[in-house]
Amino acid sequence: MMGDIFSMSARVKSNIEKAVKMIEACRECARILPEVGTNIAMALPNAKTLEDVAGLTGRIIRVENRAVGVGEPKFGATRFMGAVLLTAIRHNPKFRAAINIKYSSQIIKICEELGMETKTYEWKEKPKEAIEMKCTIPYTIDTLQRVSEVVYDLGDVGVEALVIIFGHTAIDVARKVIKIAKRYAKK
Repeated sequence: MMGDIFSMSARVKSNIEKAVKMIEACRECARILPEVGTNIAMALPNAKTLEDVAGLTGRIIRVENRAVGVGEPKFGATRFMGAVLLTAIRHNPKFRAAINIKYSSQIIKICEELGMETKTYEWKEKPKEAIEMKCTIPYTIDTLQRVSEVVYDLGDVGVEALVIIFGHTAIDVARKVIKIAKRYAKK
């Protein structure tokens, strides 16, 4: 049993490492990184707590015109992406990975052109917890009672707008982000 958990944990971390390398290799990805940086997270099957979700101890950041991964995959390392992913898993367990990229209406349009379902929620008054977390994504998913492949937050004063892309694995979300970045670079 412990061997299975260790083996699965190692596979999740390896999947994140490969996804980061894919993003670093795509020059166009630097253009869609948010100012706060990007994190990529992947959960163990049946994840229930932040300790069941691995993410980078740092971020994927823009250095000149390149995306550069900083840190290493670690379980419990990302409170923000962990909370987003755990919320998504409650509504759709097949989405075990997520990544954040910058928001723009152009990026949302590209996602839709690629056949991805996109959702947001127009908050008249944001929940106190969302304000504290500086993100409405978990509350949007809970309010809609479902998770789409793409969920975005339009931001607020002092809070950067962003897009979350969900998928089965970290490599899956990296492939989606690369497709988005390549189309975005052509526009």
